[in-house]
Amino acid sequence: MALADQAISTLKMGLHGPSQALAVVIAETLISRGWTHNYKQAQRRATFDEDTVTLSDLTAALAVAPIEAFYTSWRPDQGTPPPDALGRHVSIHQADKGHYTEANAVIAVMLMASVMKALSSGE
Repeated sequence: MALADQAISTLKMGLHGPSQALAVVIAETLISRGWTHNYKQAQRRATFDEDTVTLSDLTAALAVAPIEAFYTSWRPDQGTPPPDALGRHVSIHQADKGHYTEANAVIAVMLMASVMKALSSGE
């Protein structure tokens, strides 16, 4: 996927904001097309019970675990600080300079790759 390559390339160049933004949009597109258009369903599907998950399912569960926080809503007019964890809402709709970090860019690219892998293996 050419766009995924661009997200990775911009991360390698140290362009964290563009990398994060593109990776978030790609991950969002993949989730909505491949899993569900419903954010709450995507969060539930990505949540796992650490007490009951099997070892064979653990890798897949951990790969998509950031989706739960990914769909956290944030509205700056409500006076709350933006979420610390990578968030789709704050990355796409309510861009906040403090949210575009190297760590969030890496997480966004990793999430993008994890969702691509999960969808390609039918998980």
